[in-house]
Amino acid sequence: MHPLVGRKEECRVIEELMHQRKNILVTGEGGVGKSAILDHVMAARSGKNVLYSKQSATLKGTLVNIVEFATGAKNLAKKNILALKKICYQLLDPSPEYLILDHLGWVEPKFYGFLIYLTERRIPLIIVTREREKQRLGHFWMGLYDFEKLEIKNLDAAGTDQLIDSCAASLDLKLEDTADFKREVFRTSKGNPKIIEELCRLAGDEKYEPKKIS
Repeated sequence: MHPLVGRKEECRVIEELMHQRKNILVTGEGGVGKSAILDHVMAARSGKNVLYSKQSATLKGTLVNIVEFATGAKNLAKKNILALKKICYQLLDPSPEYLILDHLGWVEPKFYGFLIYLTERRIPLIIVTREREKQRLGHFWMGLYDFEKLEIKNLDAAGTDQLIDSCAASLDLKLEDTADFKREVFRTSKGNPKIIEELCRLAGDEKYEPKKIS
């Protein structure tokens, strides 16, 4: 609903690193807005040669998403990995301005080989993952030595208040005690934007009543 509230600095950092054609590793827990930030960055580069995989949990899924994004082709899951690689390699020549791999998880050996191919080709990468511990990325953690790391964290109290104000305005939310509501939402959500937005929606549906804080 309001994914970029409180995220101007993160967007600025990513855009600056992209201007320098740096490899970027974006980490953070679920719901902090990693994908929304990347969507904003991509929208700002509309029309430029950027390839995107929205789900990069497996090699085949990544190849399917890259080809589908670039060509609009459908039913690609029926193709085998070799056929998908051939199409993908054609899309990577000449090299794109950036290749963004969202929702990367455990990297198994075949997937690792593809990622190493990309780095050897010096194709700038943005990798987005929940995994903050290098060993949880599997084999690929060894290839992250030249990546700029950016962790997207939960909002602080001021950022939470800003997001609540934005949600309340769009939902026409009427609160009896705004200060108490904001304090309780921050305590409950720990500043996670996805949870904040859900609590605001529940408040609009009168399904959530903040507890008084003494």
